[in-house]
Amino acid sequence: MHRPVPHNMVKRPIHRLKDGVPFPELDELADESIITITNDGKNVVRLLASPFDLGDLAFGHIICEGRGTVTDLDVRGFEVLLEGDITARPNDDILTASCGACTTGDIEIPHGNVDITVSINADMNRIMTEMRKKQPWFESTGGMHAAALFNENGDLLLIREDIG
Repeated sequence: MHRPVPHNMVKRPIHRLKDGVPFPELDELADESIITITNDGKNVVRLLASPFDLGDLAFGHIICEGRGTVTDLDVRGFEVLLEGDITARPNDDILTASCGACTTGDIEIPHGNVDITVSINADMNRIMTEMRKKQPWFESTGGMHAAALFNENGDLLLIREDIG
């Protein structure tokens, strides 16, 4: 059965090994672009990511990396303009992973602490199954990550695929 390609997938030629012999065919891959996140007219970071849900990507990246606070954002094409107290990365290379570890060679401890602890009173297997059902791009590629937000009862509130 042929499924339509999700909107951020592209068909690319590959060689797949079958019984040790390479065969050319088309495969579905994530369509990624260079995304620039700026603050006060200066680059904060450039990421390689799917060009969808960019506001969520930028906000999550800044918060998770401990680079500051975002008070407002505006998505313009492949650029996200942020307002807030934000510290830029020390160099302007392109991150191929949102955490930044792949291009810097080291992992810095994020600035700031999370002071809130939340307990989830739900079956984690059910949560993962629910999340997996909402990942069409992972289903298509077999290798795209996702992030999700659940409430304390384990109800899915929001899911995003390939956001850095």
